[in-house]
Amino acid sequence: LDEDRIRSWLRPSPIVSFQGQKVLNIWAGGHGFFAQVQNVRLEIFACGANSYGQLGHPLKQGIFLPVLIESLTAMHGIIRIACGLHHTLILDRTGSV
Repeated sequence: LDEDRIRSWLRPSPIVSFQGQKVLNIWAGGHGFFAQVQNVRLEIFACGANSYGQLGHPLKQGIFLPVLIESLTAMHGIIRIACGLHHTLILDRTGSV
């Protein structure tokens, strides 16, 4: 990778994917993030390292633009998400992890 590309990744900028949408929560870790968005239904999007499937997307490689994660969108009552390099923990309103 060239230095200009890396610098552009590190420069804060709006996430175009979410313009005009209502973002309710964002949970971020060192190598990715999750966003809860209110559309017709509550949806969970993720972006970042996914080499172990830790973002919940079946494609096990980096995800560079936020994508809808259907398996998490189907969950109800997500309170918090903690994401690390190789893991994700999800707490729901019943206290289940």
